[in-house]
Amino acid sequence: MEQKPLVRVLIVDDSKAVRTMVHRWLLAEPSIRVVGEAEDGYQAITASKVYDPDVIILDVEMPGISGIEALRKIRTHDPDKTVIMFSATTQKGASATIEALSMGASDYVTKPTSERGSDNGVDATRVDLVSKILALGSRKKRPKFPSPVARYGAPPVPVPLERSIGKDAKVVGVRTSLVAKTKVIHGDPQQKDMKTCDKATMMSPSGASGLRSALRPSTLKAEAVVIASSTGGPAALSEVIPKLPSDLKVPVLIVQHMPPLFAEMLAERLDGRSPLEVKIAEEAEPVRPGVIYIAPGGRHLEVERRGAHSTHCRLSDGPPEQSCRPSANVLFRSAALVWKQQLLGVVLTGMGADGCDGSRVIVANGGSVIVQDEPTSVIWGMPGAVAKAGVASAQIPLEQVAQEIRLRVKNSGHVYDASSSDE
Repeated sequence: MEQKPLVRVLIVDDSKAVRTMVHRWLLAEPSIRVVGEAEDGYQAITASKVYDPDVIILDVEMPGISGIEALRKIRTHDPDKTVIMFSATTQKGASATIEALSMGASDYVTKPTSERGSDNGVDATRVDLVSKILALGSRKKRPKFPSPVARYGAPPVPVPLERSIGKDAKVVGVRTSLVAKTKVIHGDPQQKDMKTCDKATMMSPSGASGLRSALRPSTLKAEAVVIASSTGGPAALSEVIPKLPSDLKVPVLIVQHMPPLFAEMLAERLDGRSPLEVKIAEEAEPVRPGVIYIAPGGRHLEVERRGAHSTHCRLSDGPPEQSCRPSANVLFRSAALVWKQQLLGVVLTGMGADGCDGSRVIVANGGSVIVQDEPTSVIWGMPGAVAKAGVASAQIPLEQVAQEIRLRVKNSGHVYDASSSDE
């Protein structure tokens, strides 16, 4: 049996006690090898070049060059380096961690408050850190594709558009190859604005991993958007949310797996970068169009209809689902009952499968779900689970997700075209 390669790790922390503790944890893992340690940002930058680790565990707050500045310099010479921020559970630490994640750090782990016993979080921290090192460090290096055509590849046989996306879709023409010219009408068939797409790749028949789906988008405009994300999510949300236009006339509700203080820092950061209001959802508050609600850390977020036209947030401390609270499944299920065919679900990068069961409920109620594609995901666990379950109508590169949301809110039955980045 072929042995899996070891995940090579560099530990960076200004505390010798912390470095020793983490080193001891990792020595007990047969699939992990610690290749070096560094006690400050300067050493981290040099060690990253010398040892070329698969994963860097990087302290957030250090004297001299901070973890943020070290991350920036490390990513200058190696933009794809996997970095896990090791953060204190303070407001300053949380704020710096969110900045690091928005800059491209892969994930974070919060430091335990004491080295004594699992009751103080040491055991939970060890399990969290090891699982993330193994998941992130064992990822295969993905090639950088020069174009969407190279990314997705040509289908093995000609696929008629009418069959691949449904007879009711507003599409003219048949795709006989990726270089065929296909005219796609977004929205009303009577509208005059028709778009000609070269090398059209319709993502509902085939996605980045070759998974095929007969699903087509809902024929109704989306009246609400629900988003799920986890590992790599803060950076993904920092890419998507600021691109949503100020005139987006629907509410957006987000579940990002994160502790309370970190969720608050994320909402604050996104609010400062978005033309829309971004806030932590509050119990019983009305759900308003043009507002982005983030589930508070440690609590489930649901929506409920009160009266004919009033929808409100509901927070709960119910049991975790998929080991998550907040859980995207909980939000997706409740939103599907409120908005039915007019709900758009979006599943971004993340470990595990949270959001998959909820996506099934969205589709069963007539709504649509799109997922981030594999090449642009830090971890294709959550979006991959939805795609493999056959309930995603499209797999989309991260940089195109905001545009797709905007178009599905604006137009009925929009189908993603990977060959073009603008309307």
